Order: sequence, then C-alpha cells, then structure tokens
Amino acid sequence: MKYIINKQTQAIAVMKSDFYRTKVYEMYDTLYIEEPPLTILENSCNSYGYPLSSWRNVIEETLDRKSKLPILVSPPQGMFFVPTTSSRNEQCVWVSFYHIRKYFRYENKLKIVLRGGQLISTDISLNQFKLQLKRTGLIIAYFVSNVIRN
Repeated sequence: MKYIINKQTQAIAVMKSDFYRTKVYEMYDTLYIEEPPLTILENSCNSYGYPLSSWRNVIEETLDRKSKLPILVSPPQGMFFVPTTSSRNEQCVWVSFYHIRKYFRYENKLKIVLRGGQLISTDISLNQFKLQLKRTGLIIAYFVSNVIRN
C-alpha cells in the first residue's frame, strides 16, 4: 500500500530499519512505511496533480538554487514541505510548513515541535532552519500571486 501525504501529515523522516524506510508523523499518529521519503513525496505530488518535475524548475529559478528545495505537494490544500537538509542526506526530515508549532535550539540540536505535539530532533542549525522556512515562504507567496490569482 502506497502512503499518500494528506492534511494530517506533519513530517516524514528517513528511518534506518531492515524493513521500514520512512517514519511519518501524522497529527495524532506515527506510521512506519516501506517506501523511502522521496518516493512518498513524488507519489503524493502526482496524486494531487502537482508533479514534482513540473515545479522543480520554477522553484529552482525562484530561489536561485538547486538543492534543499521545498516541495509543493498540494498548494491549494496548504501542503508545502520544508527539507531540513539536502534530500540526499540521510538525516533529511521533510516538515509540513503549516504544522510547525515552534522550534528552538537545545543541547546542540534543533528541536521542532509539531502541531500534534510530536518533537523532532535534528542536527540542522537554527539559522539554517529559519532560512529553509523563509525559502518555503517565498515559494508559497509565488504560488499565491502567480497561480491562484491568475
């Protein structure tokens, strides 16, 4: 069974296990999925009619960069995902922009508190995470001003 990101999906992270490849944080649940995170993201984008490949060039051009790009899973439903690192990095966590309650630095780790109360710990710096949030905000603004209004 393929997992499709939905409005309850708060974050997806790589999991090191013999069987499961992804840990999914939903609003009131935690799921363990066999597919890797990028496959889940790509399948989800396709299922909502926003293929990853069709947005990649727009996002790269808008942000003037080719890595650590946010992903628009379903913009009309507010499903924008922020990567904590490069998608090639095993430590990458994809966090839903609108499910972030707060974040802070504690004991050399960035702690992200999700709306459902779950806590994610990552090695990204506080400033780098703020920059990733800013980039995602720019993509949201681009989508609202150039796609929804036109």
